[in-house]
Amino acid sequence: LRITSLRRAAQPPNHIIMSPSYRMLIDGELVASASTFPVLNPATEAVLAECPCADEARVNAAVQAAKRAFPAWAATPMEERRAALRFVKEKLAPRKDEIV
Repeated sequence: LRITSLRRAAQPPNHIIMSPSYRMLIDGELVASASTFPVLNPATEAVLAECPCADEARVNAAVQAAKRAFPAWAATPMEERRAALRFVKEKLAPRKDEIV
């Protein structure tokens, strides 16, 4: 997936100073990227965050890590997988307004 064009926020540059920047989680490690792209609020065009842009090597590393992790996840009993997803939901719920 490659994004070829994005419109920048109409606000002056000081509007985006507080925009968070994120790293990618690949094979259990937070990995920086060489470049980012802005995540825009569609209603205001304000920059909400800078999202890492994965190059081909990072995408391949993430795919390989997922392939290695899949057998163990697939072998995990359904109730344990359900509990893991509920745990994530409970941790994310208080931050819903930041995410949505």
